[in-house]
Amino acid sequence: MAIWFLENANRLLHERKEIEQLQLTKKWLLGVEWLISGNELAVQVKIEAHGHIYELEMGYPPLFPYSPPGVKSIEKEKWWTEHQYVNGTLCLEWGPDNWHENVTGAIILESAYRLICAENPKGKRSGEASSVVLSRHSLSIGQELRRETIRLYINQVLLEIASNLKPAEYKKMNFHYIFENKATVVHIGQVYDESKIMWENDYLSNKLKSKPLGKGGIYHVSNASTEIKSLSSSEELKLLLLKNGYKEECAEFEDLTNSLFILVDEVGKLFPLLCIKNTEKIHKIPIIIDKENIDRRQPELFSLKDKKVGMVGVGSLGGKIVNALARSGVEKFFLVDEDLFLSGNIQRHTLDWRNVGNHKVDAIKDQLEFISSSIEVDISRINLTGQEATTSLNANITELGSCDVIVDATADSKVFNLLSAICKNYEKPMIWGEVFSGGIGGLIARSRPKSDPSPQIMRKALLETTSASEMPTISQIGEEPYGLQTESGEVWLASDADVGVIANHLARYIIDALKDEESDYPFSMYLIGLKKSWIFDQPFEIFPIDTNHLIEGIPPQENQNVIKEVIDFIAPLLEKKND
Repeated sequence: MAIWFLENANRLLHERKEIEQLQLTKKWLLGVEWLISGNELAVQVKIEAHGHIYELEMGYPPLFPYSPPGVKSIEKEKWWTEHQYVNGTLCLEWGPDNWHENVTGAIILESAYRLICAENPKGKRSGEASSVVLSRHSLSIGQELRRETIRLYINQVLLEIASNLKPAEYKKMNFHYIFENKATVVHIGQVYDESKIMWENDYLSNKLKSKPLGKGGIYHVSNASTEIKSLSSSEELKLLLLKNGYKEECAEFEDLTNSLFILVDEVGKLFPLLCIKNTEKIHKIPIIIDKENIDRRQPELFSLKDKKVGMVGVGSLGGKIVNALARSGVEKFFLVDEDLFLSGNIQRHTLDWRNVGNHKVDAIKDQLEFISSSIEVDISRINLTGQEATTSLNANITELGSCDVIVDATADSKVFNLLSAICKNYEKPMIWGEVFSGGIGGLIARSRPKSDPSPQIMRKALLETTSASEMPTISQIGEEPYGLQTESGEVWLASDADVGVIANHLARYIIDALKDEESDYPFSMYLIGLKKSWIFDQPFEIFPIDTNHLIEGIPPQENQNVIKEVIDFIAPLLEKKND
């Protein structure tokens, strides 16, 4: 790492001269001492303001002059201004948001002096005069809440309900605690108008709605925001509600334990107050008002919610595909996979150590249901081409036949043939794909009823095309499904990123097949290159494969005698069924 004061000697000398000049011309700068702290250059100064001495240290960051120095107190006795971060660094006129390299350390020290002189933090403790310094803070909600361990989330509909309350009117509600990532987020579950539900949370996953439940209410009060902010106990809160015309039973909701009170002042500002069981203290919690539309998808994807996707194989490829489809708007899935999720799958899967030892379909089902409360996932743990009960297999075939599209993400020829037959029988489109060993690329393909040849014809044509070109066979290494050994003996393994590229192309292909409009894809089979290998001269090289010329075999015509014999056999059976 470059050390700026050794690499940029001219700037170092300029900084020294500017601070020396400041000391000569400003009486308030009493002392200056340069030092090296770790790998950083720093200067310690003494500043006088209103007869008080302030000892500060300004540290130059490693990236100076492209990032600003920081100034903080080095005194044992702590003092605070209204413009100071939690770690003690002063918030001055120049910071990361408006910094440019022409600003010097001397300018920063002048800014520190102006702040201290105006606020007079040491003098203020003994009653001396002080001034209010206008804040230039413009923080994002993420900056404001990064040290808050509990937050309330509400959307625009809830905000409107709260804002429309009249004086002495209140609405009961319940809420859920969700503990994740070192923070507790409170979500309103239901809002009641008397005993009837007037609003119910339809965006939160049903799995999250099973989290701990509390109760509370939304109240309209006439108090000023300063008075609401000064509340510190449940008794004070109760008295405030009584003064605003609320009855005793409203003010003692759930005995003020494990209750959330949202107070709305006259200008419509919300003040959430949380009462924890067995404590008198009330906790003021910050509020997150989500102003964004939950559905931020393109209009052409809205119809996906009525479609059902049958996915066979939810390994590294299939797991990524269904996640992408769920986030794109698909809400109905039938997932088939008998395999367990093991530690070796972590490197290329959307699942993690929390799922090791579980069936993949169960873990993926959980994952999808956390994305949206509208998602419905049916699963099967059977092996479609393995030793299973015939009734179970037939039930799975029927369920797959009810889907709008069937996807093969197994790269298993036996599964491919079975799914091809199902699609032909039920006249459903089939999408399939695979990631080539070594991550050199992948295949995506589709077969649509009455638009494309059958999957077997298309696959046969692909194999004939590649073998005719004398292209090297892609071989696996032992049990490693994504491994490739080159002629030099080097082993290539497909990465999660490689699988992700092909998975996302397949997801777009599936979405295209589910849309009612004309397809965006002129070809029904593509080879996608990710490395210079095999037929690919470079990454991102794509070979579309024309399948329009492929001819389906014509099924043999049944003669009239055979048809009559079948009718004579079936007709009595139907009559018996109706009886």
